[in-house]
Amino acid sequence: MSAQTVFIVDKIENTLIFLEQIEDNIKINQKELSNILGKIVNNSKDLKLNSFSDFEINEKCYLYGVFDEFLIIFQHERDKPPPEELLIELHSIFVKTFANILKNYTYNDLSKFRSFAKVVREVIPNYIHYVKEQEIDIGNKPIIKPMKRDFYAERPSVYKRDEILYNEAKYIKQKFATEYVDGFIFKLHIYLNISPTLWYKIYINFSDYPLKPTIKIDDLLNKELGRSWDELLYFYRTWDKKRPPHIVELINELEIILLNYNSKGKLSKIQTLSKNSIPEVKPLPNIE
Repeated sequence: MSAQTVFIVDKIENTLIFLEQIEDNIKINQKELSNILGKIVNNSKDLKLNSFSDFEINEKCYLYGVFDEFLIIFQHERDKPPPEELLIELHSIFVKTFANILKNYTYNDLSKFRSFAKVVREVIPNYIHYVKEQEIDIGNKPIIKPMKRDFYAERPSVYKRDEILYNEAKYIKQKFATEYVDGFIFKLHIYLNISPTLWYKIYINFSDYPLKPTIKIDDLLNKELGRSWDELLYFYRTWDKKRPPHIVELINELEIILLNYNSKGKLSKIQTLSKNSIPEVKPLPNIE
């Protein structure tokens, strides 16, 4: 899912009473925004209470929920709407938090609603791993956007190889909790957080890159996934040693697949790792 901006509109007064921008790179045009929210409010009049609808205008996508007195609206990336449960939870918390002023608030009270921004930012991470089941076709087509890749006409020299392996490790450590195995930069334990309480430790050895890496997981997870890496990971199956995927692309693929399996109830809820056991690894030093 993605969450770019959150709006709360009083549909009775036709007034925007709360706005929180989640992504800093999203630009808000006040005149355009007034028009967009007005159309959403107008469309919502034909919907039942506690229902949800999508709205797209000027290449911007919105999901909104219709509640008793308010609309909860999310601007989001195309094909990555937040789950309806997120809107329901935010509406419930908002009503409880401001119950003492919602019936008779004035213009001067609007600033009080700003404190709800903290709640929004605390609740959204609980849904950040939401994956719409129909969005992915496991193993048969790319489920992530490929990164820019390098071409290797022949096996890299020893000097070049060190730089390549360093960069591959750096890409991984920029996104995932990672620790070295036996001190080697090309042997890593990578920790994937699939839910607030579920972590997985993945072993990967890419010492022969640009050839395929070795990936290992624990026996329980291997059994639950029930397929080989060639069947699960599109980039692994279609590996091209002359223009190979980056190792982090495989990890990104695997993370999305685990999220998808978890959303379908296919993963054990047994917690094999605690958050306290996840290492805090310092970033790679700059290479000279």
